Amino acid sequence: MANAAWTYNTIIQALQDWPVQTNPVYVTNLPRLLALGELRLVRDLNLEIFEVVDSTVAITIGTREVPKPAALMVVRSFHLNVGVSSAVPYKYLKQRSYDFCVAAYPSQALADRAEPEMFAELSETNWYVVPSADAAYTATVRYVARPTGLTSSNQTSWLGTYCPDALFAAVLMESEHYLKADDRYGDQKTKYYEELLPNTTAELIRLKRSGELAPYKRAAQPAKGAE
Repeated sequence: MANAAWTYNTIIQALQDWPVQTNPVYVTNLPRLLALGELRLVRDLNLEIFEVVDSTVAITIGTREVPKPAALMVVRSFHLNVGVSSAVPYKYLKQRSYDFCVAAYPSQALADRAEPEMFAELSETNWYVVPSADAAYTATVRYVARPTGLTSSNQTSWLGTYCPDALFAAVLMESEHYLKADDRYGDQKTKYYEELLPNTTAELIRLKRSGELAPYKRAAQPAKGAE
């Protein structure tokens, strides 16, 4: 069987071969259309393999705005590192809306500083953490990171290797939409969401669970006399 995995060069060439006719503007935008297809697939698969645990997120004393990691897409959990001397070294911070946080902790006065309790989305680059920190802390944040995509300087990727059919369909959707081929866009959308995405998701779940015990399931015990 031929190798089905995509490299940057092979998928770009395939996208140029797909339309009956191409134009220089379409070819110029192929890297951008590829990136849009990769982004769609990453969001749809929602895979744990793209999660990162960063224990170095800094919370500065007296401030409420905390910078996000550059590659962050979606935050999974946010824990304050309160130290190994504590009975609970990691304190879970509850996620709330910005308005809820401001209403719960309206004062930023020195006397009202304390150990942070919750956080909210503030902007593309910052979280809003309350109450204002009474000391300098670090936090452990688990989040979905944007994976490295296919580029001319990065010929292979996880999606291109392990999900080549779903990736190609996702990129074709973006290409057909760009080419204003609404009928072909609809065909690719149906194939992607009703066939390829469910099959890819199911296959990845089977691979992840293969040979592993389900959560909290006890290991099988040997039969009596078999030890």
